[in-house]
Amino acid sequence: MGKKKSSSSSNNEEKVPASDEPQQQVEEQAVIELHQVDTGDIMKVKQVLDETVIASLLDTCKLTENGYWSNVKLILMATACFFASVAQFAPVPFPESRPLLGVCGSIYFILSGVLQWILVTVDVDAIAIMNPIKGESKKLRIRTLFPRYTEFFTLIIEYEDRKQKEKDGKNKEFLPYVEQTWSVGKFFDVDGYFDAVGFDAAVAGVYQRFKNKKFDNEKEGKKND
Repeated sequence: MGKKKSSSSSNNEEKVPASDEPQQQVEEQAVIELHQVDTGDIMKVKQVLDETVIASLLDTCKLTENGYWSNVKLILMATACFFASVAQFAPVPFPESRPLLGVCGSIYFILSGVLQWILVTVDVDAIAIMNPIKGESKKLRIRTLFPRYTEFFTLIIEYEDRKQKEKDGKNKEFLPYVEQTWSVGKFFDVDGYFDAVGFDAAVAGVYQRFKNKKFDNEKEGKKND
């Protein structure tokens, strides 16, 4: 009996060069939605930068925001709006409603005054208060400066120490802080597109300096001690 020659299917297949083979895995490119801003609008530019600073500290640096004063301000605003609504829509005809209008109007202006006092004396130029770094007890105060008619944006991270601030009078000279100034042109192109990724990395770098206690006023702090 003659043997039946078995033919392997692999012998009949032509080998295709690797360069001609279809790619088994398709590389997915991350689509980044660029935010376009009118760079002539200083307030809008600062808003975008401030929001990115807070987002970077929360998401990239894993800090948590302390919302105490934000909650206080929300309560004051909500209460003031409540009394304003009562004065406006109370079903009491005029002039019988004059005592009610006087009381509601007075409370509204008092609460507005308290809110303004918090903005001037507590917030000042701070955009956020962060809870302490793990292993520490002092909260962090996040400040930004973007003067009018200038291209330079400044980020300052310092400890939130109200007692020390009231005692010394000048928080920047006595409390440890780190400070970094950038030209906004580094993160916005000519069309106003914002490099959020690059700015996020820059903010994270400033925070790492603070976390590693490489303070900008270290020598002044030692001198004052």
